[in-house]
Amino acid sequence: MVVSRKFDGFIISNSKYEKEMPVLKKMLFICMMSLGLVLSWGVVYAADFFVIPVKKRCTCAGTLSSEKRWCNNGDGTVIDMSTCLVWIQDTDCMGSMSWDDAIQRPIEELRDGVCGLSDGSVWGDWRLPKAVELEGITQGNEAIRSYDQFWFTGVLLDYYWSRTRVENSPVCIWNVMPGVGTVSLCNRTTNYNVWPVRTW
Repeated sequence: MVVSRKFDGFIISNSKYEKEMPVLKKMLFICMMSLGLVLSWGVVYAADFFVIPVKKRCTCAGTLSSEKRWCNNGDGTVIDMSTCLVWIQDTDCMGSMSWDDAIQRPIEELRDGVCGLSDGSVWGDWRLPKAVELEGITQGNEAIRSYDQFWFTGVLLDYYWSRTRVENSPVCIWNVMPGVGTVSLCNRTTNYNVWPVRTW
């Protein structure tokens, strides 16, 4: 006797195909996940150094740069229109510090009314960028350099911390020098600069 039952909206038989249910479940899950990624408008990060670009739309209510990559919001923030990440405009606002402080202080200190911000942000909105995010602003059209800062101010010829740790190292952290577009790694106890970011 063959008995059928309903599974996630499908009729599945307990015949020989019953054994194939785990495979069907996996196939269904993969299809749903793939469809979800295609339909989502965002950036899916598989890891700090691996990014799957998925189309995302953000709008500029301020002034665009000549090639329309950077949007000056007029509230102490600048949007990278290619990623929709929101960067603090004054890149030297928080100064330099150790990595352990850099991980916490943007979260605890940055908000509307601090560092020239009038964007309505609150505690917890800001964070230290991933290495791939920080490196990204030094690449492509209108790449940030110390001599070509677009709407930003205070971009130094020095390293800025990322939040990305070097694999298998308890002390080494990836950092980026946007002034010239180089990536390096440093000891977490060294003092370097902080350039916070938040989502749009």
